[in-house]
Amino acid sequence: MSADPLNDAAVRAIACLDLTSLNDDDTDAAIEALCARAVTPAGPVAAVCVYAPFVPLCRRLLDGSGVRVCTVVNFPHGREDATAVAAETRAAVGDGADEIDVVLPYQAWLTGRRRSRCWRRPARPPATAP
Repeated sequence: MSADPLNDAAVRAIACLDLTSLNDDDTDAAIEALCARAVTPAGPVAAVCVYAPFVPLCRRLLDGSGVRVCTVVNFPHGREDATAVAAETRAAVGDGADEIDVVLPYQAWLTGRRRSRCWRRPARPPATAP
């Protein structure tokens, strides 16, 4: 803790943020800019969240920074094919994703089909606190 409570609050808040870019027109340059913003003078954000094709780029750019790489699977449609979602998840983890956000089959839920194969397993073992 410093003598400046506002600065201390900013440091704590930044460490809880995820920077996200899930635009249809994302480019390597846009993702590089996102990653550059992820490490601030007040410390790093918690994660950057990008489409799966950008995970290897983020992994390379953020290696050693303390910023986790996150991606989304089953996005944006929330389909019900659990096998496809599992394959998409394995591929993202293999490419270096630390976190996976899964869009659940919300269309099924909205139409009254409330039973779906859902699971929760971490992509990687949880990080230990320093």
